[in-house]
Amino acid sequence: MKAAVKTANGRFEITEVERPVIPDAGWVLARVRVAGICGTDLRHWNKHEPELEHHIVGHELAGEVVEIGPGVTNVAPGDRVVIESVMGDGECEWCRVQQYNLCPNLYEVRTKCVSRAYGEFVTGPASKFYKLPGHVSFEEAALIDTFSVCLHAQHMSGLSINNKVAIIGAGPIGLGQLMLAKASGADVLITDVVDSALALAKELGADMILNT
Repeated sequence: MKAAVKTANGRFEITEVERPVIPDAGWVLARVRVAGICGTDLRHWNKHEPELEHHIVGHELAGEVVEIGPGVTNVAPGDRVVIESVMGDGECEWCRVQQYNLCPNLYEVRTKCVSRAYGEFVTGPASKFYKLPGHVSFEEAALIDTFSVCLHAQHMSGLSINNKVAIIGAGPIGLGQLMLAKASGADVLITDVVDSALALAKELGADMILNT
C-alpha cells in the first residue's frame, strides 16, 4: 500500500509499505477514506523525533471496513466507520479502568495499528471501529476525535445555558468548543492572535472576538 512516511524533520515521502494484516480473530482491516491533519501531526513532521522516522502517523480518520476476523460482530465488510486511535496495552492499571489515554505504552501500541491514518489501510481491535450513520460523511467523521475532546471538556466544566465562557485560542479545538458552547446557550468570548481564525469564530457565532 502507499503511505506518507516521515523521512526527516519537516519532510515526508509517499512510498510503498507492507499492507497490514489482521493478527487476531477480533480485529478489523479498514481502508482509510479521510485523514485529518492536526497540530500534533504537524509537530511530529517538524520536530526532531528519531523514534518516528520512517513511521506512519495520523490519528483522525474514517474509512470503510475491508476485512474482519471471525470473532467480529459489530461491523461487517463495506461498513463505513470512524476509527478510534487511542489504544493502550490493555494490561496496565490505566487500561484496566478504561483510561487508556494514560497508558505508559500508548504511543508504542497505537502507532503499530490504529494510529496510522496516513496509510491506505489500518487494522485494530473491533472495539475501535464504530459504524457511521448514513447522514454522517467521512469528512465529518474524521473530526469526531476533535469534537470528542471539546465535548469532554464541556462535560467536565458543567457548562449550562446563560453561562459566560472565555475560550483562549481559535484553532480546531477552540472553534469546536465555541460551537458546542453556543449550542448550550452560552455567551462566548474567544481570543487568538490570527485575524482569519477570529473571523471564522465570528461566523460560527462568537459573541465577542479579541486579538491578543
